[in-house]
Amino acid sequence: MDSVPIIKPDETIEEYVSKLNYTTSLNVAEAIKNNPYSKIRFGKILIAVFRTYVSVYFLEGKIFQGVDGFIAARLAAIHTLVSEAKRWEYYMRQKEVKGCLPPITQEEVDALKQKYDY
Repeated sequence: MDSVPIIKPDETIEEYVSKLNYTTSLNVAEAIKNNPYSKIRFGKILIAVFRTYVSVYFLEGKIFQGVDGFIAARLAAIHTLVSEAKRWEYYMRQKEVKGCLPPITQEEVDALKQKYDY
């Protein structure tokens, strides 16, 4: 399982979500580079999201932090879900062959970030 950035004490949820969009796009490039022919399956996504939540909430001890820990674990699971959804989107658009692939390289993501200033 990849490392999932957990919200930091001095970070707002808005900042976390903005960073989530950025990092998950880069995660797609890394996943494609490591395993370009990987199948995206519903069960695989579901298990990955559940595994992330359990790992963060129970194994990393967030359960002892009350609501803060619960939110951190849920955000980590959402991070995994968004990464997998973007990977699925990339493969679906690649099949369509319409030249409209989502941004996944550092340069593409940075250009989009500047364009929309998020």
